[in-house]
Amino acid sequence: MKKQDMIQKSGIMFLLLMAVVITAGAVDLDREGRDPAYVESIVKRSQKIVDKLELTDTVAAREVTTIIANRYFKLNDIYETRDAKVKLAKETLTGDAKQEAVKAAEAEKDAALYRTHFAFPADLSLYLDAKQIDAVKDGMTYGVVMVTYKATVDMIPTLKEEEKAQLWHGLLKPVNLPWMLKIQIRNMLLSVNTKAGLIITSLSGDMI
Repeated sequence: MKKQDMIQKSGIMFLLLMAVVITAGAVDLDREGRDPAYVESIVKRSQKIVDKLELTDTVAAREVTTIIANRYFKLNDIYETRDAKVKLAKETLTGDAKQEAVKAAEAEKDAALYRTHFAFPADLSLYLDAKQIDAVKDGMTYGVVMVTYKATVDMIPTLKEEEKAQLWHGLLKPVNLPWMLKIQIRNMLLSVNTKAGLIITSLSGDMI
C-alpha cells in the first residue's frame, strides 16, 4: 500500500513539474502600457520575419514571433529613455553641462544595448539554429548585413578571403568585429554617403 502511495505521489509530482516547465517555457508579449496599434504593428512585422523561416512547428513560430517583438519593444524603450534624457538636458542645461549630460545619456543607451545584446540570440536558440538566428537578425535590420557586406567588398577590392569572412561574421556579431575595422568601414561608407553606411551606423549592433 505504501508503495502504491509513493508511486501515486511520484506521478503527481511529475505532472506538476511538467506543468511548471511548460508554463515557464511560454514567452509573454511585453504589451503592457503600450499603444495597441503599435503592438499590432510590431507583431505583424515580427511575423513576416518568422514566416520567411518556414517553421513547421506552430508553437515555436509563435514563440519566436513574440521574442522578436519583445526585442523591438526593448530597443524602442532604450532609445526613448535616451531621447528623453537628451531632450531634458538640452532644455535645462547649457555649455559643458549640457554636453556631458548628452554624452552620459548616450553612454547609458550603449550600456543598455550591450546588456541585452546576448539575451536575444540566446532566447532564439531555444527554437532556432544558428543559420535561422542570422536570418532573423538580417530581417530585423532590413538586409543591412548583406547590403553592407557587398558595399564594403565592392569598395575595398583588395580584401582577402579571410578578411571577407571576418567582415561577414563581424557584421553578424558586431561586438566581435575589431574596432579599427568597424571605424574604417563606417567612415568609408559614410564618406560616399551610401545607404548602407547610414544604416550600419544607426542599426548595426543595436538590432542584433
